[in-house]
Amino acid sequence: MILLRKMLRDMLENKLAYLACIIVMSMGLMTYSAMSIVMVNLNNARDTFYEDYNIADAFANVQSMPLNRIDDLESIPGIKSARGILKQDVRVDFEGDENVYLRLNTYAIDDSARINDVYLSEGYELDENSLLIWIGDKFFDENGLQIDDTIDLVVNGKVTTFTIAGRVLSPEYVYVTRNSYDFMPSPKTFDIAYISKPVMEKLVGRSNEVNYINLTFEDGTVYDDVREQLKSNLKSYGLISLTDLEHQSSNAFLKEELKGLESMAKSMPFLFLGISSFILYIMLKRLTETQRGQIGILKALGYHNYEVQAHYLSYALVIGIIGGITGGILGTQLSVFYTETYKEFFSFPDIENAFTYKFTFYGLMISVVFSLFAGYQGTKKILRLTPSMAMSPKAPKIAKRSVLEGIKPFWNSLTMQGKMAVRNLVRSKGRSIFTVLGLLFAFSIMVVAWSYDTLIDTMIFDQFDKVQLYDMKVTFKGLIPAKEAQSLLYNLEGVSYVETMVEVPVQIKKGIYEKNTIIMGLSDDIELYRVLDADQRTVDLSEDGLYLSENLAVQMDVDVGDILRVETPFVDDYITMEVIGIIPQYIGSNGYANMQYLEAKTGYENVATTAYLKVSPEKSDAIRHELEDAENVGTIEVEAQTLKKYRDLLDSYGYMSYIMAMISIVVGFAIVYNSSVISLSERQRELASLRVLGMSIDEVLQIVSFEQWILGFVAIILGIPTAILMMQGMSSAYQTDIYAMPSSIGNFAFVLSVLGTALFIWLSQLNVKRKIKRLDIVEVLKERE
Repeated sequence: MILLRKMLRDMLENKLAYLACIIVMSMGLMTYSAMSIVMVNLNNARDTFYEDYNIADAFANVQSMPLNRIDDLESIPGIKSARGILKQDVRVDFEGDENVYLRLNTYAIDDSARINDVYLSEGYELDENSLLIWIGDKFFDENGLQIDDTIDLVVNGKVTTFTIAGRVLSPEYVYVTRNSYDFMPSPKTFDIAYISKPVMEKLVGRSNEVNYINLTFEDGTVYDDVREQLKSNLKSYGLISLTDLEHQSSNAFLKEELKGLESMAKSMPFLFLGISSFILYIMLKRLTETQRGQIGILKALGYHNYEVQAHYLSYALVIGIIGGITGGILGTQLSVFYTETYKEFFSFPDIENAFTYKFTFYGLMISVVFSLFAGYQGTKKILRLTPSMAMSPKAPKIAKRSVLEGIKPFWNSLTMQGKMAVRNLVRSKGRSIFTVLGLLFAFSIMVVAWSYDTLIDTMIFDQFDKVQLYDMKVTFKGLIPAKEAQSLLYNLEGVSYVETMVEVPVQIKKGIYEKNTIIMGLSDDIELYRVLDADQRTVDLSEDGLYLSENLAVQMDVDVGDILRVETPFVDDYITMEVIGIIPQYIGSNGYANMQYLEAKTGYENVATTAYLKVSPEKSDAIRHELEDAENVGTIEVEAQTLKKYRDLLDSYGYMSYIMAMISIVVGFAIVYNSSVISLSERQRELASLRVLGMSIDEVLQIVSFEQWILGFVAIILGIPTAILMMQGMSSAYQTDIYAMPSSIGNFAFVLSVLGTALFIWLSQLNVKRKIKRLDIVEVLKERE
């Protein structure tokens, strides 16, 4: 009971220092609990939705296939069922200038075993022959629609009016983006829709045809077992793409997000816990050193070594328990916020906020283990102390001149307080290193937090400013002659320049690695789409060979000079391509090749799938409206509108960077404050002696301040490469098929972080000054008995 009261008294005397340690620990465990709970929420929502609504195991896109040939696929060993549908992107005729599209899918009303079934969240059933439509749930909300409202769709130049019968979700479209270049969903301008099969066939003029096939497998069958036979069967129908569920666009986005959550849940908490444990280790080490006399008295009174050590370990245990519980509770609450945020991106019938305290318990156990380990390391020396040794003052350190004192110009420029500060820094290396590490960590995490906006600019807006130099992008419904495409576009008033290209869907292989991607065939003198290297220089595309995006090359372990096996529906057999360059690409994972080289490899000459246009701004709307009625045109993208969409979307989620910055500020201040408190507690006798010798409070403060500013300067210098390494580590950890995080750091982030570190030091000096004023000089200078 006596030791318990002593522990409480000691902790209350330095409550802010212990509180700072608890804050750092809580931040780490808050991240662990929140990310883990959100990961469970998303996994549960995904698994339930996929199972209940019969998600496909494989997806095939063809140019055209007779509906009555779908059953042939079920004869392939391992294929359980196959269903064919029609799918086409159509424009919504809304008022305004923005491109708004829906991806129309046929819905088989009488099929009770539908693959990729639809969840009707509100509304009523479709009818075989009525112009009824189900609209994607988020599009429905974003555009303020109601059941029984009408909506006009433009299909092949003809406007058709539908009545909205319901709002729906589909397991095939959990993450709805129009193409691989869309980084985030934009439900106001693009979503899914369903109409009955007879209405769809009449609308697009394709009776008893399908262009999309969904397949499920028998138990025990995997994609590799059936892939080759599927490709063989579908090639004659113009196979465009064939992929399994793992690589399907929507599921791939969700899978990569779950990987990111798992990475954060595993790495970030241990970073914070490591720092808090180090702080706790230093605190308890210093505490036992300053209480040597008390330890000697306790041992002399009959307390065993293990009782004394258990007493000091109880400090660590209390910190671990409070930090673990606080972090768990905060993490549980933060998980609600994150889950609600993910609802904005992913479309599930219901993502439950699972109020499970399992991760709070796990976090508590982790924090206790870390704390007790740190406590043991900090207090284990007391076991070697005998009562007589403990009650004797610690032998003073041997003082000697430092190297800095030999640098006369530097040394002579210092005031008396400055010289004392430098000597203290050199002679108390452990304390100096601890303070530098605390400041370095605070500075580094602030740099990473404040770099968010720079990362977004590099990832997205550089794409529009430096790579995509066109005003409008037109994607055709299939392969068309390049001259026909150019003739169509140059005949439009306001079009000043046109460049065509071809996008070839491929599967590239190297050893055990294989990836589905797109190779973009570009002319070597293309002006409206630039391929840039790491130094932002335009890549010379005249050389024959394949350029790969950096993240794709890393994932496939590809180097320049490697020969890749490339399979494409455009070619009956596989082809080989040599990798002649690796380039950075932050959105998507593509290959790039010279147009003539790609044509020679595939055998398709003078064709185009896409065109880039330079247009007069005042004619942009008229050109877009005219193209929407063209027979061969699939989609139209106006660059200015796309950029505005990204800006609006990212502005709405910009608060995420501020949350990261606030966490870094809180953690940084806690670390700096704690280091100053520990330093002051070690030097009470020294500072009190200076006061007795006649120094004023401000003169004593100058010594401490000079030390902290020197250490702060060193921490910032060391923190710059540390922050760069942290960004490179994050960039490597978050590199996926869909996006890659750049490792660049803007100068503004460094400036803000320097100012933040300076603020921490200044605030800690205010606390030091307050404590110097409150020093009981007589009590501090009493000789220990």
